[in-house]
Amino acid sequence: MGQLYGECFPKEARIAHKKLATNEVEIGSAEAIPAYINDVFVKVDYRGGQAELWQGEKLKNDHLFNGVPWLLGVKNYLPYGQIRVRLAAWNDNITGISSEVVERMKATGPSFNALEVIPQYKISVKIEP
Repeated sequence: MGQLYGECFPKEARIAHKKLATNEVEIGSAEAIPAYINDVFVKVDYRGGQAELWQGEKLKNDHLFNGVPWLLGVKNYLPYGQIRVRLAAWNDNITGISSEVVERMKATGPSFNALEVIPQYKISVKIEP
């Protein structure tokens, strides 16, 4: 029987980020995203009314706070330049969040808890008869 699959030793996707303010980070690729990576996701864990993705002066995407981190695919944005994630203050029209969390966010303002870079690998498997 021939080899069914080969071992793959993936490398990390290098995504540079810089904190511009308590409620804003800049994300840019430190190098071109290799062909074996299908996409790169940035897991944005934050507190605030919403997170907004800006490229230049254009709002490209957003995420209304729901208590779950935003999983933001960035591969389609980065070829056109750096992006910024900006957090907006709490909006009282948002529902479904506990009053304790809301009061804490109002007191502290929008902020990032964590950013995590998660590469999504692309692997081709050759199946031999």
